[in-house]
Amino acid sequence: IEKVWYRAWEACEMPTPKGVIKCQSCIPIGQGMGASAALCLAIARCVCHITHRLEYIFELAKKLEHDFHHQSSGLDIIGAGSLSGSVFEKGQAQPIPIQWHPYWRLTPTFTTGSTTEAVNQVMQLFDENLQKAEKIDSQMNKSVRLCLGALKSPQDITNLILGMKIAHDCFKDWGLITPNMQAHIQKLYARGALAVKPTGSGGGGYLLSLWQNNQIPSEQGEIPIILPIDKKSHPL
Repeated sequence: IEKVWYRAWEACEMPTPKGVIKCQSCIPIGQGMGASAALCLAIARCVCHITHRLEYIFELAKKLEHDFHHQSSGLDIIGAGSLSGSVFEKGQAQPIPIQWHPYWRLTPTFTTGSTTEAVNQVMQLFDENLQKAEKIDSQMNKSVRLCLGALKSPQDITNLILGMKIAHDCFKDWGLITPNMQAHIQKLYARGALAVKPTGSGGGGYLLSLWQNNQIPSEQGEIPIILPIDKKSHPL
């Protein structure tokens, strides 16, 4: 936290003010939930508020996240600052006009993932096997299009299931699903999940699962998720 705080003032070319930093968060670190992005965005908002440069918030937050991942796309920054679903493409984000409430859950694998290692692993595949890497990339693009279309169409659970399953296969082909994660995935299917995919960059963290309804009891650490269609923050 202290490092990001100093880095923010350095990026603004201003001296760091003296005082005490207090951060409170319930977002677990290394679980594919965007903890680093949330931290960077919170500090960027604070610094830009003090310096009266509110238009600089996104740019500063993205610069700060570079220190975590060395190659921040800004996707998690947008996610951390959004109260609705968003689609992110070529550096730009657009809100998704969500038409219904899928029943999703986040289930912990109790393993910490590393975004930097995952990104490097994918980039290494592009260097070693460009044809395979481009094929996986194309499939992930298909997954996004299917899920996007499903959320924009009332109750289109069929394409949402297909899109999530294709995304899972992409993570598997990238080598970002560990045996521990796969065991958790199979357990979720055994409980009745319709589709399961990793969150974040994979290699650990939480698993996102889709369900027919919310009648099945949650297990340890599991979080029920409903994307808001009214653009308001809702308690879990």
